[in-house]
Amino acid sequence: MASPKITGPVSGGKRGYPFSSYMGDLDKRGYVEEEFFIEGKATTYKVDGELGFDGKWQLAPDSQKDYRTRILVRRPKNAADFNGVVLVEWLNVTLGHDIEVTGAMSNAIYDAGCVYVMASCQRVGVVGAGDNKQGLHQWDPERYGSLDISGDSLSFDILTQVGRAVGPKREFTGKDPLNGLKPVTILATGASQSAGRLRGYINGVHPLVNVYHGFLPTIDFGMSFGFDDFDLSSPTDGAARVRFIPTIIRSDIKTPVIVVNSETESLMYFRSRQPDSRYFRYWEVAGASHAPAPYAKVLDAMRERDGLSGADPNYGSFVPWRPVSDVALIDLIAWAQKGTLPPEADKIEVVIGEKKMPEVVRDELGNAKGGIRLPEITVPTATHTAAILGFASPLGLRGKSEPFDKAQLQQLYPTRKDYVTKVTSAAKQAAKQGFILESQVERYIEKAQKQPLGL
Repeated sequence: MASPKITGPVSGGKRGYPFSSYMGDLDKRGYVEEEFFIEGKATTYKVDGELGFDGKWQLAPDSQKDYRTRILVRRPKNAADFNGVVLVEWLNVTLGHDIEVTGAMSNAIYDAGCVYVMASCQRVGVVGAGDNKQGLHQWDPERYGSLDISGDSLSFDILTQVGRAVGPKREFTGKDPLNGLKPVTILATGASQSAGRLRGYINGVHPLVNVYHGFLPTIDFGMSFGFDDFDLSSPTDGAARVRFIPTIIRSDIKTPVIVVNSETESLMYFRSRQPDSRYFRYWEVAGASHAPAPYAKVLDAMRERDGLSGADPNYGSFVPWRPVSDVALIDLIAWAQKGTLPPEADKIEVVIGEKKMPEVVRDELGNAKGGIRLPEITVPTATHTAAILGFASPLGLRGKSEPFDKAQLQQLYPTRKDYVTKVTSAAKQAAKQGFILESQVERYIEKAQKQPLGL
């Protein structure tokens, strides 16, 4: 198999900076960000048999096609700060352009000293979708006009080739995107649509190539997609031909997988629940939504900076799932490197309702029972719900938080000191259970001290 060619760091273009560049000060984190182009021949796969619910899919290499795409690399400035771990994110393209999810909100990536690599694996990210195309070609044709992914059948092998290039195998020609760093462990993550594609990669491609040491799908609906070449960038060929394939993670996998979900996915994922095992963990965060307000605020600021259409950043559930996925990343590293098992977590309580459909069980304040319970849920100041309001609207996956009135807050927390004390206890308990990092405890306490309660 020929190694991909890497060129860069990429500069220039009419914008003068990379699409999806970091929102914040990377220099203060001790990181640099550089973009590279990666090109070669990507393998497509044909399916042998059925894509069954058990995930034990059988694929075989089919054809090869040329591709040229990009990776955006964030690495520690000082080699001594590198922890040996590379995390590759399969960028989401649901809004018609590349969307960074993990790297935009995570603290753990940078605090731990990981290298973070964003990979543009899908055609839509390059060419855009719909009438108002916002792909890389449209955003900066001078910089990205040479990029080409002929179809999403190539996306799975593109992820493999990126992993080989930036992981311990270091299989590439041309410029080293890690600037001489020596990786030991390589992990892959993807959110929402990309989590579904990563699920297909785990079940079908990973057993053939065995490149990644662990996987972290997030906000995952428990479904995957086919391995064919339908064109999501075409209104006539895209949505009409998308085939969602419900599937669990194959039970015979010998590579660690942690799925981190919000309450939004809990009902659709319900049929795909499977027991935790030696190589699998499933975590659900009560009250959190698919695109909660804290992340939406960052995403919308990025879209505004980059001249893309946006939405109301103040709308949505205020319960984040990112603190949980941060600890999942640290746990996944320890699991992959040392075999240290992460904790098991209670699932959000779900019952089959009168309409024979799953429903979330709620407490007397309207919040979900069960699941991973962050201080926002154990010491609530609002009712947090995360039902799917629609897939077509950018607001449809944000959920909502309805603040308690002053009288209810005073009944729950007679004084601010009482509230801060309870949040402190809840945060310490969540850290003790292993569902937030110790560094997150202080963030919760500081937030509680500033929370507008009207007390």
